Amino acid sequence: MPEPKKDGAMARYFRGASYFGRGFGFLVEHKLWPWLIAPTLLTALLTVFGAWATWHWGNAWVDARVAGSWVVWATIVRVLLWFVVLGATLVSFLVAGLVATAPFAGPLSARVEAKRTGVAPPPTTLRDTLDDVVHTIVSLCIYLTLAGFVFLCQVVMSPLAPFLGVLGFCITAKYLAFDNLDFPLSRRKKTFDEKWKWLNAHKAETNGFGSLVALLTFLPGFGLVVPAIAAAGATLLYLDLEQSP
Repeated sequence: MPEPKKDGAMARYFRGASYFGRGFGFLVEHKLWPWLIAPTLLTALLTVFGAWATWHWGNAWVDARVAGSWVVWATIVRVLLWFVVLGATLVSFLVAGLVATAPFAGPLSARVEAKRTGVAPPPTTLRDTLDDVVHTIVSLCIYLTLAGFVFLCQVVMSPLAPFLGVLGFCITAKYLAFDNLDFPLSRRKKTFDEKWKWLNAHKAETNGFGSLVALLTFLPGFGLVVPAIAAAGATLLYLDLEQSP
């Protein structure tokens, strides 16, 4: 990678975004398809289950509440139910992708690093694994809290919905950048604060990468394969940033 810090912020932003495509190319070149297919199928199953469960229980709740009500009120409540199901499906998809990818993304990232550098990463201890799980849970809770607050503000302050939507996208992009770069950073035994400091030190590149991942995550169908590709791309991005002057 040419010295990224000498380029402008936008150039580094788009360079970071390009690492998603580089991750996909790396998986194809080194025939790592099983690590892509397995989490994709598991994500699809968990997302479908989340959407079905929300509709099943939500529909039963609505039926009990609108029985005997005015037709107009019942219609409004059912329309709102569709929005709730849609929102729950998107959240289920994102969380399912993280859960389904978790058993595969770490080993996949390690394999990508080993093939790229020719050196096997150091073995992971039980303490390292527990620390990584804690970091993941903390970051996920922070993300869900912020995303939920933004969503609630969109409902309450509808005139500001477009601006809040952009804010929500930025939060998602930042979280996905952290979540994927967490794999190589955790192998270096970085603390939670050190991980965020590293992301801020490479803000343009990581924001670009996270933005493209966030954008592709919600593309129907294609979003299923995003988590595994993102794990590979983030590993390549980390290695190149660390090797740059």
